[in-house]
Amino acid sequence: MSFMQPEIWFTDFYSIETTHGTEIVPVEVCGILEETDDEWTPEQLAGHFGEYCEGEPLSAEKHSKYLYRLSAPGYMDCTDTGFAGSESEAIRELLDMYGNDSGEPEEWEAELQERLRELDGTEPK
Repeated sequence: MSFMQPEIWFTDFYSIETTHGTEIVPVEVCGILEETDDEWTPEQLAGHFGEYCEGEPLSAEKHSKYLYRLSAPGYMDCTDTGFAGSESEAIRELLDMYGNDSGEPEEWEAELQERLRELDGTEPK
């Protein structure tokens, strides 16, 4: 995956449970769904998130956390987006999921390992 590069950013987003699994949609893509005291209706969910989800939206939860993925610069190719409570956690998740287990780390892995040392002074697992 040497052509893939890590992306980690802090943002507001919705995690949306759908008939095809969980979708992550940043607020800057879909806008903010009007808050309500009750749960959102299926019609509200479909109207707001329908064009951004593969399946039918069943429920949604708004978060402010770190999103992460690997992406191919200049292309639309990317891994699924995950979320984490801290930048360190996001880095560890990327390294655990996509890191090279044998030999020398790829350039992106070495950069993330260095950033992890800067953040919390530990070595990645």
